[in-house]
Amino acid sequence: MTLKQLIEHGNTAMENSDWEAAHQFWKEVHEQSPDHEWAQVRLGITLLELNRLEEAEPFFLNDTEQHPDRAIAFIHLAKLAEKQGNWELATQRWEIVVKKFPKRKWAWQSYAVALKQIGDLGKSERCFLKDVEMSPGHKRSYMELIQIAIEKKKFKLAQCRIEQYSEMFPTHMTGKLTQYQQSIDNHIKSTYIKSYFNIQLSKDKKQQIKNRITVIPQFKCMYVAVPKVATSTIIRNLHYMVYEENQKFNEVIRYSMKGFIRPDSDLSGHFLKQVVSVLNSKDYFVFTFVRNPYSRILSAYLNKFQHRGKEGEGYRKRLGFEVYSVVGDIPFLDFLKRLRDYAPDDLNVHFAPQWYLLGLNKAMKYDFIGRLENMTTDLPYLLTQLSKDQRVKTLHQAPHATNASNKLQQYYGEEEQALVAEIYADDFQYLGYGYDLDII
Repeated sequence: MTLKQLIEHGNTAMENSDWEAAHQFWKEVHEQSPDHEWAQVRLGITLLELNRLEEAEPFFLNDTEQHPDRAIAFIHLAKLAEKQGNWELATQRWEIVVKKFPKRKWAWQSYAVALKQIGDLGKSERCFLKDVEMSPGHKRSYMELIQIAIEKKKFKLAQCRIEQYSEMFPTHMTGKLTQYQQSIDNHIKSTYIKSYFNIQLSKDKKQQIKNRITVIPQFKCMYVAVPKVATSTIIRNLHYMVYEENQKFNEVIRYSMKGFIRPDSDLSGHFLKQVVSVLNSKDYFVFTFVRNPYSRILSAYLNKFQHRGKEGEGYRKRLGFEVYSVVGDIPFLDFLKRLRDYAPDDLNVHFAPQWYLLGLNKAMKYDFIGRLENMTTDLPYLLTQLSKDQRVKTLHQAPHATNASNKLQQYYGEEEQALVAEIYADDFQYLGYGYDLDII
């Protein structure tokens, strides 16, 4: 067989991935013409594909010496190091390739992959960026850039890169991309949740948070309570839904919470992880109830601030009032003026804005936000949703009721209304309550 025929057969065998045959043809080419410009590199490629790595390497090295301005042998030396699992050597060889042949297609991506394998994320990221700049159609480089951003905890950047990938390759949305998006969503949600708890941990609020979070695994739900928004009624109904035991509220709290998961003392530990897990789970139903700011703060004033015992004295002291022998000496208007001077973080939970207690500014997500004003319909609806039982029974319990909604006319004038609208402006905005107060 002539040299020309050997070369033609050798090339055809390589095109058909018949590496054994290709090796034999190129071996004969090399024997007949040792100086043939393609014989050594073709032999090296066939041996590389046959996984005869030690035999292949000398052919590539010889070719790089004889043809230092040709990229193919340099590239296959780097690939050979990859096959050997020697990523340090592969990195060195790919670096030679991109320096000698900077416009070589795919070289920057392969160099970036090798750098990532040895843990150099910074340099790897720069090389993937270089690759997509040169070859915008390289989907793998975009995916690698997303993963690197997530590994470096640059989640906003990762989100931007996902959006860029989606625009570039709308018909190639892979399962891996869905996983990356889920990782970003989980991190963002966890960050918001931790931020939500962190803003609440000052001063005396740890115990108060403990008493405001209830997780019920039996019905896969979590209740975030707002003080002065029918908390007693809601907790008692939740207990009845779980146990079908009609107990007094104090007995429910004291003795019968065994099926409810309540926070332990370390909010930064097990419980916080548990709450993050619940809120990241699509299976859990997270809910709360809110109240018109006008009636809620009046209720808190009547029940807590005007309390004649030591409890009331404590609330008044924390707001800087002297303890009057006659509680009524501190009018509702003076109370509101004093509240205006405090940031939400410095207020007792009974007086703090609802948006703050619920973490609405921290992007806390709720599946259901009921209203106290609609309790006769919202609570049965909620319990039905949770229990899947159309015959659910609703219990009433209001041990701390102040009937504040019916006392608005007695306590509110134009100045009081204006102060509440100012202090709780974000509550009106977040919760959708109107500023109008019918009595004025």
